[in-house]
Amino acid sequence: MTASLRLPSRFNLHAWAIAPHMHLLGREMEVQAVYPNGMTRCLININDWDFHWQDAYLYKEPIPLPGGTRLEVTAYYDNSADNPRDPNLPPQPVSWGERTVDEMCIAFIAFTVDAENVGGGGR
Repeated sequence: MTASLRLPSRFNLHAWAIAPHMHLLGREMEVQAVYPNGMTRCLININDWDFHWQDAYLYKEPIPLPGGTRLEVTAYYDNSADNPRDPNLPPQPVSWGERTVDEMCIAFIAFTVDAENVGGGGR
């Protein structure tokens, strides 16, 4: 599945950390920043997801996210009998939910808004 979000053009941000979150059927997750000039930057890429290894990943240096940047999340799931982590044998239809046997796809991003964007009086 793929989802995206465009940051408001009036705000410049800096990302400090990212915490991807899926449940037992999750296999891969990648988050990309697509800058207004078309350049891309990988914010995280986990190609062998393990539910038990969930954590927040801190960047060595904050990553600039200028206004108008598009954040793209791509995630892959394995709801097959070949997935040893699948809690449902035989496999069952699964949807969004808070239980571990349900699924989620979230990329929490810790960010700050650059000082020149704070208190702008509705700019």
